[in-house]
Amino acid sequence: EQDDSRYSTAHRGELELEFASGALAFAGGGRRRYRDGERTRWEGDLGLGAPLPSWRGVSGVAGVTVRAHDAESPVYDLRGVSVALAAVAPLGRGLSARLALTGSWDDYPHSGGDAGRAEFGTDERRRDFLTRAVVSLRAPPWRGLRPSLEWQVAERRSSADEAPGFDFSYREWRLVLQLRWRFAAEPWGPRVVADGER
Repeated sequence: EQDDSRYSTAHRGELELEFASGALAFAGGGRRRYRDGERTRWEGDLGLGAPLPSWRGVSGVAGVTVRAHDAESPVYDLRGVSVALAAVAPLGRGLSARLALTGSWDDYPHSGGDAGRAEFGTDERRRDFLTRAVVSLRAPPWRGLRPSLEWQVAERRSSADEAPGFDFSYREWRLVLQLRWRFAAEPWGPRVVADGER
């Protein structure tokens, strides 16, 4: 079996602008190729994120992204928007809790009729709504290591679930234990000298 095992490949350009206020604007776009040539598409997205005013030590951020896909087969064309909110609260002794909420809405504007029935099992126009929540507890860092325990739940509801074998909706639960390591290095920087040599 020498067929290409990759599901998709993408060539994209992306731009991010970070402002002194902490806000971030970003844009991206390019060409994504799939093994299923009908799904191959041009894609573009725009977004904006910004910090929220802190309240009793709780810091937060919010963001919104819009996206568009122009696929080889119009049935896979897509227009969508996502909104995200996240907050971190200190719990004392270096512990912190994080809550993140995401909602995404996707519309397939040319997905009805015969083409939609063949790909999605329904004559109706396909629309998907995804919600995701993440709750995590993070321990204080130690020598660059920071453990965390994370609970994730996600649910997608799709209008394209009528025919047997076409089930695009799902509910997923995950419990994730993470260990992150952060470090900094400057291998090509100047040598650090002793105090007496400075």
